Amino acid sequence: MTNIVLLGQALCDYLCAEDVSLSAEYKLDPGISSARSLDDLQSLIGKARVFHQDIGGCVTNTAVDLSILGHRSLLVYTVGDDVPGAFYQQRLRELRNIIPIHRMMQGNTGIVVTFMKQSDDNTPRTSAFNHGCSNLLDMSPEYENYVDSGAIVYVSLFSLFGIENGIFHLLDYARSRSASIILDMGGSRQLTSDRLDLAIRYAKGILANSSEIEAIQAKLSTDLSCLSKDRWVVVKDGGRPTRMFTKGHESYSTLPPEPGKVVNYLGAGDAFAAGFISILSSKGDFPEAIKYGQQIANRVIETQAVHLGDI
Repeated sequence: MTNIVLLGQALCDYLCAEDVSLSAEYKLDPGISSARSLDDLQSLIGKARVFHQDIGGCVTNTAVDLSILGHRSLLVYTVGDDVPGAFYQQRLRELRNIIPIHRMMQGNTGIVVTFMKQSDDNTPRTSAFNHGCSNLLDMSPEYENYVDSGAIVYVSLFSLFGIENGIFHLLDYARSRSASIILDMGGSRQLTSDRLDLAIRYAKGILANSSEIEAIQAKLSTDLSCLSKDRWVVVKDGGRPTRMFTKGHESYSTLPPEPGKVVNYLGAGDAFAAGFISILSSKGDFPEAIKYGQQIANRVIETQAVHLGDI
């Protein structure tokens, strides 16, 4: 079976009940994720009604879901020497199939505070975050040993924020070993054009939703034909068909199964990635990988859970 390596943010997620007055007080706009100081976030957490705390970040969520699906993976991450960092480490130790390669630094662990709409459609309303030291990734002997010519290396654009985050050294090594680098395009709207263009040059494959693709096209003055010329691109679009592009053309399209009930979209994209990578790593079958990714995403959408392990 193909080695799976995940490079990404180690964050602590705080899911909170929607609070219009708090959102106004902290100037949080609906549907927008905004960077805030650690003091602001700690104050916000103290005032909000937190109904769930867990480890998070795009790549962490995918690692957790892969673990639940029975796939072993190497997770490279950094946490701070604080209470959220200790919580992240303890939570990760409770999971099977994840090989942790971590770095602990003086400073704060990344934090995300998300306010959820408390209704039949429990979708994320707004969030605030502080990356902390989560993007300060380092090379390690374990990483070098695990990354081989058949490995899948999965990374989110969110992990590319920060000038000296070290991730490009890890990507350089993965490329030198002919590993398959897959980019999740979350963060494409916030990343600078230069860094976005550089990241895409590493990618053998791209996972994105339709709005992320629109942001990439606008920032880089490109289209899906050019974007998929030297790599495959999978575009998710909610309840519309998921499309795959290769060699400059659409090569596959399939409508996702309709979820029984829409409860929660938070974590669905990461669950899709876990399902997709699990099949790609074991069978290399793209249509099957897309369909399985859709099925796994629905398992999160139909419940008030961010990870499959919470279901």
